[in-house]
Amino acid sequence: MAGDHIARALAQAQSEGTFAAGLNSENLAVSLTALIQGGYVLARTFQDEALMRRAAEGALALISEVSGPK
Repeated sequence: MAGDHIARALAQAQSEGTFAAGLNSENLAVSLTALIQGGYVLARTFQDEALMRRAAEGALALISEVSGPK
């Protein structure tokens, strides 16, 4: 599956209490992978590295949202 390593890292963080117990780490891993890969494709297509940075910022914002107060 795409994002297996990410899913394992998210599951570990979840077991350590960083994320809520109900979080689906596999779905989040796929979403993060798609976000980053999409940013890469956009940056390459439009020759604009700012698009990759924006995708990375979006991924970080998503992680921040799911790791907020429980």
